[in-house]
Formats: sequence, C-alpha cells, structure tokens
Amino acid sequence: MAADDNQAIRAAAFLARALALPATPEEIALDLERVAERDTGPTFAVELDSSVGPAAFLIYVYELAADGAARATFNGDLGTLEDAAERGGPGPRIVAHLDDGAFGFILATAPATARALLGAAESTAPVPEAAIPRSAAEGLRQRAEAAGQLLRLLTAANAEAVRWLAAAETAGSPADSNGPPTTLDLTPEETALALLLLDDAGVRALLRTMNAVLAAAGGRG
Repeated sequence: MAADDNQAIRAAAFLARALALPATPEEIALDLERVAERDTGPTFAVELDSSVGPAAFLIYVYELAADGAARATFNGDLGTLEDAAERGGPGPRIVAHLDDGAFGFILATAPATARALLGAAESTAPVPEAAIPRSAAEGLRQRAEAAGQLLRLLTAANAEAVRWLAAAETAGSPADSNGPPTTLDLTPEETALALLLLDDAGVRALLRTMNAVLAAAGGRG
C-alpha cells in the first residue's frame, strides 16, 4: 500500500480513531490492502493485533460528496449490516461508523471478533428442545435426514465452488497457471463469505460433523 494513497490514509485515520490505535494514519495505511473498488469508494482489509488477539477488519469508504448515490449506498449498507446483526445472520458486524459530511466509513469484522471486542460472551445457546432426539430410533432418523440435507447442500456448494474458481481464474494474468490469483477485488457477497470463514463459530458445527462422519467411515476399514 502506498503511503501517499489519500483514501487509504483517510481509512487508516478512521481505523485509528475507532480502535484507539497508537500508530499514525500514515503508518497504518501501509498495512491496508485494497480489496474492492466500487463506484462509491474503496474497501480496505487489514489484520491487527487487537485487544482480543489477531483480528481481521474491513474498512468501507464512501465518497459522500461525489453524488447522492454514495450516501444512499452508505445508509443502505449500514441498514443491511445492522439488520443482519439483529437477526444473528452470517456476514460482517459493524464495529464503528462515521459520516463526516464528505466521507463515510464503516468498520466491520467477523461476528466472533465483534462479540469479543464488545465484551459479549461467546454464544453458547443450547440445542433447541425440538432438535434433541427423544429415543435412539428418533436419533437415527434425525441423523439420516440431516445427512441427506448435508449431502444435497454440500454437493450444491461444491458445484458453486467450481463455478467460482472458474470465474476467479479469469481474473488472473495469462501467467497465472496455478489457480485463481491470491488477490481479488472482493464483491460484497465474497466479503461476507470471507468473514463467515474467518469467524471462529462460522462453520464450526459443519466442520465437527464432517470430521465425525469421516472418523466413523475410517473406523470401518
């Protein structure tokens, strides 16, 4: 990142203020990576050693003085992120935001990081009573139904991953022969996916289930 990138320095100044960082905006800007560019402004990513350990953050920048569309996008993004947080859905969580008239900023991170920064305990909600099998036979039926759904959804997810890889590889230069480039201008949907995967709790249950099934399958041999 170029130290004279004005947008990066503005984003870094907002980040420093939001997280009370001791470094100067110019110093912080060197660590920012521009991951997306929209008509309304860039999006930067950075990983910091925060009070809760290493954490990934996104800084959305909006050029509010440019036209009314940027302000509408800024307000719309704020509303979307706030609604997702209220519903407990996947995707980024707002840590801070700022509208100084000329520019708007949103600082977002993964749900688990946001909970830790805000001092909230990790969600430990119990399994709903209706999901707890009442007998061994009911447990077998529930496992079979869930496994069937997982098979269908994972097969579909893998097909989507094949589509994504094919599209991402076209974003690389002709010299790129080992798959998609390591740096991409992420779309909002890809950004939400990235933060879901970065969240410690994002796909924890899925990974535990896959490991349990693989272990059981391996034990048959």
